[in-house]
Amino acid sequence: MFRLFYIMGLVLTLVLSGCGHKAKKSSRVVDDSMDFYDGEEEEVKDSKKDRKENLHPSVSDGSLKSFSRILQTNDEDKILDEASKILAVNPNQEKVLNGIGVFYLKNKKQEMARYFFKKVMDINPNNSSALNNMGVIAIDNKEERKAMEYFKKAIDAENDNVAALGNLGTIYLKYEDYEKAQEALKRAYSYDKSNITIANNYAVALTGNNQIGKALDIYEDLAKSRNVSVQLNEAILWGEFKQDFVKARELLNKIRIITTDPVILKKVNDLSKWMESKQKKNLQG
Repeated sequence: MFRLFYIMGLVLTLVLSGCGHKAKKSSRVVDDSMDFYDGEEEEVKDSKKDRKENLHPSVSDGSLKSFSRILQTNDEDKILDEASKILAVNPNQEKVLNGIGVFYLKNKKQEMARYFFKKVMDINPNNSSALNNMGVIAIDNKEERKAMEYFKKAIDAENDNVAALGNLGTIYLKYEDYEKAQEALKRAYSYDKSNITIANNYAVALTGNNQIGKALDIYEDLAKSRNVSVQLNEAILWGEFKQDFVKARELLNKIRIITTDPVILKKVNDLSKWMESKQKKNLQG
């Protein structure tokens, strides 16, 4: 069997959004939540949180949106200047602290990123964004077990955290735990069908669980994508699983036109040779 599926790397960080964390807007969105224990301890935690929040005036949505826009500039001085204005009003503003952390993470300054994510978690241990982003740091450091724990905690805090679901599912997929991968990626995909990486990896998980029809349906939805990894995986499904070599070659020819990536092209050539060999055997048999 051929089965050289291409799993697209998925390391999604969570940044700032004033409107919650559904991923229709993008895979980089914010999650803010508290997950309290039952009973008397909950009441104590709630009252402490209320007292802490009442110490600081609320920050306007306009200020947060302005900070979000400036984050996109990747200009450190502007980002810190805008952040300082908000933090002067409320030093515990989790979205802003998390946003600064993501800026440093994207710019390969891990220790600075970790400092701000931990600052968020000191304020709110169940901040889903910070938990996910700590998991991303663990991935970067090849600490996958630790990363998985962070992603699980992020999902416990916000069960529709797309980034954490996608990141967790992709780790499961890497180690061919297709059932757990499918469960996580299905949920991520249900919240963000436009994310090509999540859709591709979900289709690979479905294939691993022998749900070929559903996987092809996902690739059909991605038909307009010029992503060569997506097209390669679809070609594998048509060629190996459906034995439709005409359809598979059609896709492989498209890939040859739009990419020069040697890794992808080697897999294209390997699949082409496999199909030729298979056809010869079929004719001889």
